[in-house]
Amino acid sequence: MTDNINPSHYKDGPFECIELSRLLSSDWGQAVQYCFRWQHKNGVEDLKKALWFVNDALVHGIPIYAVSDWADLASALFHTLAREDWAGLKSVWDAFTVWHRGDIPGLLKDKINENRKGRQVIMEHIVQFAIGIDDKAIQNRIEEYAYKDVLDKIVKETMDTVFARTNAYSRENMCKTMMEEALQSFLEERKDEIIDKAANMLADRFQRTKKYREAIGAVIAKDGE
Repeated sequence: MTDNINPSHYKDGPFECIELSRLLSSDWGQAVQYCFRWQHKNGVEDLKKALWFVNDALVHGIPIYAVSDWADLASALFHTLAREDWAGLKSVWDAFTVWHRGDIPGLLKDKINENRKGRQVIMEHIVQFAIGIDDKAIQNRIEEYAYKDVLDKIVKETMDTVFARTNAYSRENMCKTMMEEALQSFLEERKDEIIDKAANMLADRFQRTKKYREAIGAVIAKDGE
């Protein structure tokens, strides 16, 4: 079950984010929370929000620690994050540890740009993959299956309508009768064409047989006498 009060993206690190952010002043605590969770929640948008809070803190001279006595504990926690390279932000955590807070905006911008380039490369691969697909072949297959599907539905609906009140045996006999009548009608309409075609085929086949050639040879020999 999802815990909306204390979600996992604040608890999945080497320690819970609140253990560090409670030691910091408002702007810095917000920035740390966005950096801590960015890979597990809103991605680059969280890094941009962290950058905004860091810039606001630097512009207004807001101290990093809520209480100066907490500096050693906070520094130790920052060191742990850097050692673990938590959220891929080792350089950012290092900057907190060694008091180089003025470097943090540039480090966050570098991370943001790095991820933009990564997304661009991924998109280029996706586009190249899409271009490599044979759209025409896909279209032809879709049309082929669509045609077959429509034809099957028409045949089924026609059969269901014609034979709506018949049982399986009657339906089979009626189909057989209809096919015989259709074949008879076809033959009757094209009988002359069929006879001519059959005669030509038989004549061509006979001319290729050995007996035909022998018979023709005998006739020619007899005429020569």
